[in-house]
Amino acid sequence: MESDPKTFTVMAEHIKTISPENSISKNIINTALNSGFDDCGICKAEFLEEDKKYYLNWLKQNFHADMSFLENYLETRFNPELLFPEAKSVVVVLKNYYTQSGLNDKNLFISKYALGKDYHAIIKSQLKNVLNSIRNTYPEINGRVYVDTAPVFERSNAVKAGLGFTGNNKCLINPRLGSFVFIGELVLDTELDYNKAYTDSCKDCKLCIKACPTGALSKKGLDANKCISYHTIENRNKIPQKIQIKITNQIFGCDICQNVCPYNSNLKEHNEPDFMINKEIQEISLEKLENITDTDFENKLKDTVLLRAGRKKLIDNIKIVMKNVSVK
Repeated sequence: MESDPKTFTVMAEHIKTISPENSISKNIINTALNSGFDDCGICKAEFLEEDKKYYLNWLKQNFHADMSFLENYLETRFNPELLFPEAKSVVVVLKNYYTQSGLNDKNLFISKYALGKDYHAIIKSQLKNVLNSIRNTYPEINGRVYVDTAPVFERSNAVKAGLGFTGNNKCLINPRLGSFVFIGELVLDTELDYNKAYTDSCKDCKLCIKACPTGALSKKGLDANKCISYHTIENRNKIPQKIQIKITNQIFGCDICQNVCPYNSNLKEHNEPDFMINKEIQEISLEKLENITDTDFENKLKDTVLLRAGRKKLIDNIKIVMKNVSVK
């Protein structure tokens, strides 16, 4: 029996993050929320033993495809003290990036997270401001800022900090904000009061698993070898024909498994100016990409994550879309 989207929406309206009682912890959370983040929680900085077991098994199944960089820093990923020896607490923040459309003027799909400026720089800058504010009030506190690029298991810390659970689509799902959220972390050298870990789950809902056109999702996890997002961004080789024929209009990423999630059925649009769709992204087309150099491409899109794929990769992806459209 599949879950009723209305039930999820009602639940989401009533579930809020439980704030710690400690005044310093409350002040830190309020500082983050007043700085533009949409939710914040705190957990203890500690070794993530169960996550390490899951991750090593995921690698063993070769679910990471050709992303060999995911095999690096295996110990560091699960132990924040190896990144920051003084680590005692992890402050986890969420930033909404939801927008209704992922289509540009040419009806080419670009994943929602990639429409605006590179989120790494935006979130990191905002987190540094939070850290500076904390240190202005509590100069004895020191910390480090992490946003996606460091070997940190962010989703697990977010779950421990009471901010949601890992869904069947392998995204963090916050009951109030859904899964279209960026995760950032402040690792501090001070013991704080901690949120209760979130213990909910997708239960028997399998909408995302059924919706994935390539069968990349299962109870075993996400198999990147079958994932459209992986193939349109990370894969540096030719996309397998069996994947190509499943692509509709996706040229960078694929949000299908998030779009069908009941927790994402009634979300508010983000209000972050830097996440608004970039003019150059809005106008991307095969003709434009074929008539500029790699240097021009990098200059026009230097502040976006589309550089991750590159001009030639995007050209190939658009050609696949055009071929599939002509066949249909």
